[in-house]
Amino acid sequence: MTIARMSRIGALLLGLAAADSTQPRLAAADEAWPVHNRLIGKDGSKSKDVSGIACTTAQGFPRSCLVIDDNVQDAQFVRMVDGELVAGSTVQLIDNTFDGEPLELDGEAVAFAEGRYYVMGSHGHPRDKKGRLDPKLDAAEIKARIAASCQVVRFRTSGEDGNASEIERTPRLREIIAAEPALAPFLDRRLENNGLTIEGVAVRNNGTLLAGFRGPVLGGNRAVVLSVANRRLVRWIGPRPSPVPPPARRRARCSRSRAV
Repeated sequence: MTIARMSRIGALLLGLAAADSTQPRLAAADEAWPVHNRLIGKDGSKSKDVSGIACTTAQGFPRSCLVIDDNVQDAQFVRMVDGELVAGSTVQLIDNTFDGEPLELDGEAVAFAEGRYYVMGSHGHPRDKKGRLDPKLDAAEIKARIAASCQVVRFRTSGEDGNASEIERTPRLREIIAAEPALAPFLDRRLENNGLTIEGVAVRNNGTLLAGFRGPVLGGNRAVVLSVANRRLVRWIGPRPSPVPPPARRRARCSRSRAV
């Protein structure tokens, strides 16, 4: 696995890296950084869907970072040196299940602020490219998978591999989204039908969380960034499982986007 593909995606969301947030320098689109050890993906296999990364510092090497794969319940520590990544231990973020099977967080983005990592679930309808989910027959599964992805998870860390404490999660962002007239009609809609899904996050040191939406695309080809004061995400629930070794006001702002 290399970081080149992720850098091309990350560059699209670079505007979410607010001045107060700490984000890594992205590799050039044609630059491949090797990964040592294994980044864990679905069913314990090698990750093919790393969707977010954040580091405790934006300057110098080595850096302590966290990555998220959107097919798992865990995040994973990585050590970034100039030109390569070293995969470390994982930390379990959620434990949602359906019929005894674990459900993915569908984590799409990571941010770091004031000693905490924040991992954002997609808050969207489950991916279903082949149309296998029937809205009636599979309603219970769809509901459970949406609930699993409608969480923001945070934890404290010193930056050292495996150092995670006060692991907490909150479903409150979904309620805030549902109260936004511009966003509520797209909640739980299938993604190919301009459904709502989050793919970027930044957290400012003043306690403001910025959620960047891939969908919906609003009239005039506008993309949405939702700004939420951290104190409004009051229902942080914890503690969560320990790390395991690897195998201010709410306001919606729209900006013009270009097709990619």
